[in-house]
Amino acid sequence: MTHLRLLALALLLPLSASADVPEGSSLEIRQAARAFASDMVKCFGKAHKKQPEARGSVTMTFDIFEQYATHTEATADTVGIRSLSRCMERRTQKWFYQDVADGTYTWRFDFRVGTDANE
Repeated sequence: MTHLRLLALALLLPLSASADVPEGSSLEIRQAARAFASDMVKCFGKAHKKQPEARGSVTMTFDIFEQYATHTEATADTVGIRSLSRCMERRTQKWFYQDVADGTYTWRFDFRVGTDANE
């Protein structure tokens, strides 16, 4: 019974993802990063179930053309869970980047769990 309680508590821990966009990024880029952070939390939640100790950051680089990502790639990963970076690549490929200029962008997403999430 104790084991089940611990598992339930682990599933209730707050998870967070914050997007770090380069200094001087346009308002549209900053808004898009904030809007899509919840998708990254979903990806991290799946990875966290497999490895509860997981924390760190994943840097995503993607090309935007006519408001859609034409190529996305996890270019740096300190979390170390391949399914997380694959999930992030799939999700960023589906996003609609309204009012975002065509170009190549790099965002770092930082992931935290539990009391770390409030820092």
